[in-house]
Amino acid sequence: LSDIKSEDPALYKKAIKKVQKAMAVDALLGNWDVVGTGKDNIIVDDKGEVWRIDNGGGMRFRGQGEKKTEEQWNAHPTELWTLRAEKTPDGRSNKDNHDVYKDVSWGQIVDQMDDIARRRDKILGELPAADQPIVAARIETMEHLVSVSRAMEKDKISETHMDKESE
Repeated sequence: LSDIKSEDPALYKKAIKKVQKAMAVDALLGNWDVVGTGKDNIIVDDKGEVWRIDNGGGMRFRGQGEKKTEEQWNAHPTELWTLRAEKTPDGRSNKDNHDVYKDVSWGQIVDQMDDIARRRDKILGELPAADQPIVAARIETMEHLVSVSRAMEKDKISETHMDKESE
């Protein structure tokens, strides 16, 4: 992504939209480093297809291979918020993820989570057994978020009020 931002702004915008369509999957898998420092973990080929080329910061592991703590990798997909935030929970810059995901609305995320829930069995079937319990719990959390968000939407509660990470 870093190469095309200045070379082809229109292609960059299209690529960002494609990446955004799978933001909830990145959150589900805890893919902290999806975009990469300098936006170098996503490339766009000659046909405009977007490729995530380094998912090393997903699930149980951080970007450099160190294990995440239980607080970092658990049933709560906090990445639904942190991928869009300007700073990480520990206060470091999150500029690259923020630049890519900041415009993803809560409604779009809810739709993506709903799609994940429908594909639950297929997703879990593709994962190593060691990763299935946490990912299953994260999907359950997403299902709950979808249910609550749909109920709030039905009650005409603003999307802005739904899109808050509890403390």
